[in-house]
Amino acid sequence: MIESHLFGHKRGAFTGAVESFRGVIRAAEGGTLLLRFLDSKEIHPLGEATTPRVAVRIVAATNADLERDPSSRTAT
Repeated sequence: MIESHLFGHKRGAFTGAVESFRGVIRAAEGGTLLLRFLDSKEIHPLGEATTPRVAVRIVAATNADLERDPSSRTAT
């Protein structure tokens, strides 16, 4: 199911695939996959037509010195 949700599928590809689905990665093309979730605080559960709002915090860490090592940063 996760592959189908991430990468999409064609109608009839498996039992229960009654319509084609483009997948969340293709839907995020040209943008950032998690940025929509982080901005809107909405999720899209499999099989649901609604987009419930969630209150979460994202915590990230690195041991790279981001101030000194430009190669550890991504281009903006």
